[in-house]
Amino acid sequence: MPDRVIRRLYYARKFGRLPHLKNPELFTELIQVRMLNDHSKQMAWTCDKLKMKEFARENTSNARIPETLWFGDNLADLCSRKLPLKWVLKPNHRSQAVYFGEGAPDLVQLAKSTRGWLRVYERAYFGEWAYREAKKCFLVEEHLGNGQVINDYKFYVFGGVPRLIQVDSDRFSGHQRRFYTTEWQPLDYTNVFPMASVQEAPGGLSKMLAAAADLGRTFDFIRVDLYEVHGTVYFGEITPYPEGGMKPFEPHSLDSELGGLWERAASSTPQ
Repeated sequence: MPDRVIRRLYYARKFGRLPHLKNPELFTELIQVRMLNDHSKQMAWTCDKLKMKEFARENTSNARIPETLWFGDNLADLCSRKLPLKWVLKPNHRSQAVYFGEGAPDLVQLAKSTRGWLRVYERAYFGEWAYREAKKCFLVEEHLGNGQVINDYKFYVFGGVPRLIQVDSDRFSGHQRRFYTTEWQPLDYTNVFPMASVQEAPGGLSKMLAAAADLGRTFDFIRVDLYEVHGTVYFGEITPYPEGGMKPFEPHSLDSELGGLWERAASSTPQ
């Protein structure tokens, strides 16, 4: 089926109604329109992790870029690499897949754990266009957090201005999520995962906000994902299609508020 039909049906299944694609007002609708209509050079690299890191390196000094230790499509090549005690393996062209390695790689285990990773990402089949443009390969980078699961700070940036912070905690066991204002006031919204308890603001919040602003400056909307480890801010990734625009917010008013921010930013961001 054409992408437009797929997105409309998928949206209707999730939200109980068809999306307004001609005159979108909601944040989740605007994500669908971006996927279907914006196939520009600016968007083409935004789901490619290696290119994201290159972009971040060139556009902000407020976040450290995790070191790339290796990339390629043949895991056997890792045997000739001297890896640190802890490292992380990801597919370059898809999300929600990660392997935490220790010391010398176990190729048998790696092959088992990464089976299917080099195929076209499923979300690309469902109209998430930029995933089709990403280089299909493996990526190994330094492990952040010394073996600890660290918070994932996700900044919703409109026209270069961070407007909302999403904090994901305990991502690999009991995943929880909480939203905050940029002044770190907790908000009682939920999205996909249960609401986390209120946490203290990270010490590097001001630097995170500066990095998010740096990296979102040329976009009407982009989500910038960052980490903080012992006071150092690290770049995670940028996300043009958060949750594929298919995860409702509760209460629904946040969908409308974010949509309004996006529309206002689009009217003032140079194309």
